[in-house]
Amino acid sequence: MTRVLLVCLTLIAAPAAAQTDAARAHAEARELLRAGRFDEAAARLRAALQAKPDLAPAWYDLGYACRRLGRHVDAIRAYAEFARLRPADPGAHYGLGLAFQGAGDRAAAIRSLRRYVELEKRAGEEKWVARARELIAALSAPAAAAPAGPAPAAPAAPGAQAAALLAQRLKADGDQARARGDHEAAIKHYRGALQANPRLVDAWNELGNLLFQRQRYAEAVDAFRGALKLDPVFALGWYNLAHSLRKLRRNTEAVEAYLRYTKLRPDDPDPWYSLGLAYKDLGDLGAALWALTRYVDLEKRPGEARYVEAARAIMAEYVRRGVKPTPAGSGAAPAPAPAPA
Repeated sequence: MTRVLLVCLTLIAAPAAAQTDAARAHAEARELLRAGRFDEAAARLRAALQAKPDLAPAWYDLGYACRRLGRHVDAIRAYAEFARLRPADPGAHYGLGLAFQGAGDRAAAIRSLRRYVELEKRAGEEKWVARARELIAALSAPAAAAPAGPAPAAPAAPGAQAAALLAQRLKADGDQARARGDHEAAIKHYRGALQANPRLVDAWNELGNLLFQRQRYAEAVDAFRGALKLDPVFALGWYNLAHSLRKLRRNTEAVEAYLRYTKLRPDDPDPWYSLGLAYKDLGDLGAALWALTRYVDLEKRPGEARYVEAARAIMAEYVRRGVKPTPAGSGAAPAPAPAPA
């Protein structure tokens, strides 16, 4: 009887332990995603899903990580699994649309984005619906964008196609080099891909991430500006640009980029902390107090207590000195889309 009881208790404890391990791995992966460490995040997400294959949010995050790494087929599989587990959730269909677009399947991208538009009824998501409609229009009518006039010479199309294929191949080579840790080779491949096709947003962004990691901040700024020229609503691009500008002590430009990010993701606490520090370095103490107050109001994540304490210390000093919060960025016009790198 004792042995039977122990076996039963073990069978009960095993799923509970697996669920705890999956939740822990998923939480770690989320932090890695926020830090832009997509390879490591994908590995942790796979560990979470091995322990709990029906953990739907982990499938969604895996799709995002794979898409950011340029692994569009893997992203499609992950998003599709999330959609199977949560068929009424619109988010997976937006991600699927972007992944299919990255994989070159326009028809599937259009179908997924249309499904997203049909399902998305949540308040506050209007900008993403508008973005999806723009993508559908761009993918549905490529010929309509061509200028009126005589058709191009016959050799032009094969040449353009060859350049596009070369760019995709070099981008894939860069992704593989990045995955194995050969960052210099990855940078070379990404630059080659962009020389062949300057319109690869992912290549600009990954190039910027690698240059930032190598502390080549001025070059990273140029790369992130290249991505944002093509996609001005690429939120993470504005954050990465701002962070690179902060490293160069170009705080006025950094403030503009942080404000642009906060307009796209106003409830993310991270930029408000950095924005407060940028205003502090510029000597605009009222705006710094305003931004740090916003950060403290938003920051609810465990493990971030040290940053909340640091923000509160600065705020307390300013209040003691009679500084009043001045929402300097609240009415500021968005930063203009940057010139291409």
